[in-house]
Amino acid sequence: MMGPARASRLPGVVKAAAAILVVAAVALAWRFTPLSQLADIERLRGVLAGSGPMQAPLVVLILFVVAGLLAVPVMLLIAATAMVFGLWLGLLYSGVGLLVGATVGFAVGAVLGQKPFIRLLGPRLDRIRRAVTRRGVLAVAVIRVLPVAPFAVINLLAGASGVRFVDFIGGTALGLAPGLVAMSAFGEQLVAAAREPTPGHVATAVAVLAVWIGVVVGVQALASRIGSRAP
Repeated sequence: MMGPARASRLPGVVKAAAAILVVAAVALAWRFTPLSQLADIERLRGVLAGSGPMQAPLVVLILFVVAGLLAVPVMLLIAATAMVFGLWLGLLYSGVGLLVGATVGFAVGAVLGQKPFIRLLGPRLDRIRRAVTRRGVLAVAVIRVLPVAPFAVINLLAGASGVRFVDFIGGTALGLAPGLVAMSAFGEQLVAAAREPTPGHVATAVAVLAVWIGVVVGVQALASRIGSRAP
């Protein structure tokens, strides 16, 4: 007969097993189906353009959920979304998709807990947790802006580290906003340059990327300065 202590551990074991199965299923789909082709911006654009007007938002949402669990380059996905749907709809679809994908990844990380990540990261996981706990939304936002880890990895680590969801989702929205706007504008300008390859359109696309890179470099410098002053 099963003891009470063992029985009490079962729900946690079941949840962890379910989370592992979800990640494994998505990973297998990435390996053995055309999902891996989504790292190519033209293929992404083709997938999105091929969906009907009613299915398009759902397709975008599914792609961002996949990106929230695997190392799919979300910035390419944002650009492709804007290339297909235009700047404003692209911003809307990508913004919602980013938050939903981040939430799913966070939930999977929370269910898995810290043990799988402690084996991989050791004390670094605790340092991440303490840094985010101390500075909350701002810390998450800075991590999102800086290219320190893929979108999916940050989602899983945040959930596993016990970061407050409010801080996580607020920092995610704040930190991804510059890249969301920049890559949406870049995607729209790529379409404009393809239709009418004038120096103005090309220059605008380059300028958008330059501004975004400038923001990333500026945030990195600010984070380094704050880190050097921290006790």
